[in-house]
Amino acid sequence: MIKKKNIKFSYIIPVFNEEKNIAPLILELTNAAKDLSSIRNYEIIVVDDGSTDDTYKKILEEKKKYKNLKCIKLTKNCGKSMALSSGFFHSSGDIIITLDGDLQDNPYEVKKLYSKLKNGSDMVVGFRKNRKDKLSKKIVSRCYNYFIRSFSKLDISDMNCGLKVFKKSILDHITVYGQFHRYIPILAHLNGFQVTELEISNRPRFSGVSKYKTLRYESLFDLLSIFFLNKFSDNPLHFFGKISLIFLIPSLIIIVYLIIKHLFSSLGLIDSFQLVTRPLFSLSLTVLLIGILIMLTGIICDFILYQQLKEKLKNKIINISTKIN
Repeated sequence: MIKKKNIKFSYIIPVFNEEKNIAPLILELTNAAKDLSSIRNYEIIVVDDGSTDDTYKKILEEKKKYKNLKCIKLTKNCGKSMALSSGFFHSSGDIIITLDGDLQDNPYEVKKLYSKLKNGSDMVVGFRKNRKDKLSKKIVSRCYNYFIRSFSKLDISDMNCGLKVFKKSILDHITVYGQFHRYIPILAHLNGFQVTELEISNRPRFSGVSKYKTLRYESLFDLLSIFFLNKFSDNPLHFFGKISLIFLIPSLIIIVYLIIKHLFSSLGLIDSFQLVTRPLFSLSLTVLLIGILIMLTGIICDFILYQQLKEKLKNKIINISTKIN
């Protein structure tokens, strides 16, 4: 990540087809940033997520007026997570501030969130108690946040609020891709950081329309991915091994039983019993093979992880030796 001296605050705003919002957004952000800090120690990074209107043109026009403004343009619409990640990579400040580009979040609220951050938190998330959105979106959001709180044990009421203030050091421990921007607080929480929330005001959208669907079932897959990576990223065989046992143990018991029964039949101890013609035997062999393949997947993942950790450890030892010498 890029680091420059004298920059303390990095405002990162992903935008997509927000041409009418750019000028008032930059003006309000600049005034709020000056109110929070000196004119020299902040930057505003606007990431154009492949807009198809004149959004990028408007950003360039504003860039001529404001020295603290930076702009990044993605070649196509990659989604909010990729846009944020691009902004994170090019940020220089020790404090990261994210906002949406629709002007619903008040930039002057950043000062309040930053005050709470200085009191011991690593991340402060805005809580839009009186959210200015459609009723259907508010209902879905409340149900979604209730489910996330119950699942993650992180007491945050508005997980997907665009306004967040956090220490840049968090970015060294999390990776935002896919649709993980919704779970930045959870990612920080799972990595041991102190995440809190603070109520903020919310305004109607200044111009344009929302780019997000009310119902997004894909986010459930992202949530499962986050908890899987958090719990089993260091020992994938523990995950795949448990699943493989569900297939291996019953199939092995049935196969051993059928083989013993076949042997008894061959010795004349029981009635005729043909092993190879039994559908249950074929089914058990198939299930056994599935279990073995799942187990091998875990072993391969463990092997890859071992090689990666071995290489990382080797590099760290070399760096330490260099510093000592």
